[in-house]
Amino acid sequence: MLVLTSAGLMATSCGGEAQEDTRASGAAATFEPGPIQQLKVSRIKPVFPGPLLLCPPPDGTRPDPTLVNTDPFVLSRFPLGRVYKQLVSLAGASTSPTALYQQMWDTLDVNAGAKFPAAPHCDDAAPPSINGFPIDCPRPEAVLKNSPASSFAPVALFNRFDLAPADGAHCGEYRIVYAMRSGAAGRNFIIFEGILPNPNPRCGLEACRPVVKFWENLASHDPTTAVGQAALADGLDAFYFKGLPGFSPVVHPDHYGVKGGGGYGQRSGGQIRTNMFVDFREWQLREFHLVPRCTRLSCELALQPVTVKTNPFHEMFNELEPAPDPRAPAFRSIFPFQAGTLANDNVNLISMDMKDTFNAGQSTSQDPAEHYETQLLLGAVPNAFSTAIDAQLGAVGRPDLTAGDAARRATTQSCAGCHELSNNQKLGGKVNPTWPPSRRFVHVDEASFLSKALWCAFLPHRKGILDGFAVSPPRICMDDRILEPLIVAEPDLPLPPIELPDLTVAGKAAGPN
Repeated sequence: MLVLTSAGLMATSCGGEAQEDTRASGAAATFEPGPIQQLKVSRIKPVFPGPLLLCPPPDGTRPDPTLVNTDPFVLSRFPLGRVYKQLVSLAGASTSPTALYQQMWDTLDVNAGAKFPAAPHCDDAAPPSINGFPIDCPRPEAVLKNSPASSFAPVALFNRFDLAPADGAHCGEYRIVYAMRSGAAGRNFIIFEGILPNPNPRCGLEACRPVVKFWENLASHDPTTAVGQAALADGLDAFYFKGLPGFSPVVHPDHYGVKGGGGYGQRSGGQIRTNMFVDFREWQLREFHLVPRCTRLSCELALQPVTVKTNPFHEMFNELEPAPDPRAPAFRSIFPFQAGTLANDNVNLISMDMKDTFNAGQSTSQDPAEHYETQLLLGAVPNAFSTAIDAQLGAVGRPDLTAGDAARRATTQSCAGCHELSNNQKLGGKVNPTWPPSRRFVHVDEASFLSKALWCAFLPHRKGILDGFAVSPPRICMDDRILEPLIVAEPDLPLPPIELPDLTVAGKAAGPN
């Protein structure tokens, strides 16, 4: 039988005592939020680290282990085959770990070349599409359906506590990045982005404090000694594969989309993403969810291609698109209301909350046509769409920004933008911030070297969130009420004009960065 929940775990109450958790793992707090401006939200001031003397530092510099781990003695514990073996085991599925790994690549082939005929393939829809939007089919990465999982090696572990919702519906995402070492020409990455359910959502983010404490304590281990190396490796091994006391392990089928919903940078669900360049084809990102496929006698586990979140199909920005998608008018009617979250001049707080009906099935970071400003301008601005964006920018107090600036900022939130198209672009307005660059299509490479965007922008911000929460006084969770949502942000930081469920602990709308 396929196990879809983490049952029988002991949850730690906010008061520190162990209690049996009878709620569904990862369940949201039981209240109906209204507009964020009408709700009480507790604030904690972040503790930002001092600037690096040289940013980015030289390649090979060890990153802060409370945020990223690239130590070889740790990564050796994380072979890709072990991840697939655990997913299959905890699901109680009859699928073999090798078959699950290979089946993901088989989805990128046509049915005529299928290795797993009962599983999804890229031409299941005619013409090939995901969510009704066109996709490349087949992709050269399909050749990996005949390779072993050992073709990939781990290159980094990432702490994304900053993606935890403000109401503590879950405790953030914890990622494992794998790089292709063999099996095909070119380059290729798999990113496991598992959510960590809150074992006591009634306590809000306070119930996540043991997770923050765990990551903070990693800095106390000396990586130059055998004892320190063992402590680091043992701790991260246990966190990902066994779970902290009261928490499920990160590597669990429920945490990569089995329960549905969510997606990259979104409220819940988790996901597995690929960043692909096999045979030196165009760099392209895809997204997958784990799904159970059950009969009366048994269950199998499969990887289902899904939309790439926060990636609206680029042609909908073009009012003069000759063959427009029927959803384009609806998209253009709601996009202007993203002005409030796109207008922030802190690159860490720029965000976009996109309904999944508008998300594409792929994001190609070598295709300039996927830049939203390019598509907007193809629509012969000014037009009704650009005028509506300009009006909303004025309404949120940013008349210094244009519709083109908003589209350029929206591109930063797409996979293609964050990985390449937005590198070093000026984002407009009086401040005119610059979007920090990747390492050309990736943010961590095969040698575990990090991008300038991570070193100089994203990691310092995440550190401020993590440390700010860590040093804050613990909040007491009472049995008769739910703790109010919490953000780690400067006291005078205006909250984005969105509904509470889409606000993260970092005080921004859910988004990918």
